Amino acid sequence: MSTRVRYGLRAAVELALHRAWRGGPGRPVSLSQIVRSQKIPEPYLRQIFFSLKKSGLVESAMGKSGGYRLRREPGRIRAYDVLRGLGEEIAPIPCLVKCPGCTLMRRCPTRPLWIEMKALLKKALSRTTVGLLADRCPGRGRKTLLDL
Repeated sequence: MSTRVRYGLRAAVELALHRAWRGGPGRPVSLSQIVRSQKIPEPYLRQIFFSLKKSGLVESAMGKSGGYRLRREPGRIRAYDVLRGLGEEIAPIPCLVKCPGCTLMRRCPTRPLWIEMKALLKKALSRTTVGLLADRCPGRGRKTLLDL
């Protein structure tokens, strides 16, 4: 997974941890709060939120207590939605997305393995929600995925 996807998921989980979603009990979360908590460079986080907002996963709130919140409840946003909202693809190796000039593509002995890995990654990302990640967030008194 790209850094962009990893940071985007962490930021979405941070919003869920603050209970910041449309109709939720929490207040919008400022970029500076997420930067401090998640150690994500602010210029990069701004780009990520621009994409997440454009894709309809987050919204901004203006004013004194402004910031960002999820547009839906965290349990209704899949990790795969975040990946796609950031314009990314699942590709364990580059040739699954594009590989110009590769002469082995049709007879590559390892390509079936990479295709299977891509399917498994998509399945895991599709069944894992931002809410589930928040519920299992380590360091916050919750179970981790490894504890299950």
